[in-house]
Amino acid sequence: MEYITFRLIDPNTKKIRYTGIKYKHSVFNEKDIQRIKKTGTSNKEIKNWIKTLKENNQTPIIEILYKGNSSQEACYIKQQDIINFLDPKFHFINKKIRKKFYTKKHRNNLEARRKIKDQFNNIYEGILEAAEKLMISPSNISKVLHGYLEHASGYIFSFV
Repeated sequence: MEYITFRLIDPNTKKIRYTGIKYKHSVFNEKDIQRIKKTGTSNKEIKNWIKTLKENNQTPIIEILYKGNSSQEACYIKQQDIINFLDPKFHFINKKIRKKFYTKKHRNNLEARRKIKDQFNNIYEGILEAAEKLMISPSNISKVLHGYLEHASGYIFSFV
């Protein structure tokens, strides 16, 4: 299966509006890329944005960030792109990062928590800290640690 990680950029402001992943059982070709420019994804807000561009005889600029067979790499590149451009000035469409700010009162069991690390040997005090820093669901990190998922947004975690 081939994966493609891409950005859709507003042709007027040159700002990134969306970063996404598509996958296909065969190889992506130029026709598939043009289809992404015309229809976007299943996200209604993106479709409406592309529709308004079409009314003005424009299409979004598409920038390919990754094209290959690794879902882990495709997810990692998307996640890093979102983290790098999360600043409000970039006007992402419908990019609802479910980032929860866990307070110290939720962390009563400090001595019971186990440290974790990612594939780059970055060490985190626990699942919640990794989730906050990488903007990944804590439950997905837990599923990776316990073997239910291969990766969470391209990251592979293990206990230290």
